[in-house]
Amino acid sequence: MKILLGDDHRLFSTGIVTLFGNVIPDFGATCVYSGVDMPQKIKTESFDPALFDSHIPDRDGVNILKTLQDSASLIPVDILAESDNLLDAEKTFDASKAELLRLG
Repeated sequence: MKILLGDDHRLFSTGIVTLFGNVIPDFGATCVYSGVDMPQKIKTESFDPALFDSHIPDRDGVNILKTLQDSASLIPVDILAESDNLLDAEKTFDASKAELLRLG
């Protein structure tokens, strides 16, 4: 399994890579620390899932998700969010829901 991990917190990224690497055979990860790099990596490399912070610098998670939808990418995505703002969660959910309906 190879994941794309997008988070500007390097300690978090290191922890996820270490944890998954200890429990998943043949685990690999590519880490990016800016939202600008996420879509480019997905276009040029193959990943099983992408996992990224909804507040990654230079682009928000909803914008990245919409870019992936527009490119017809079928990569599974998990967006991490730490926010007290319910609007953030609602925007992310709505963007995800639209993609599920389109693929369904």
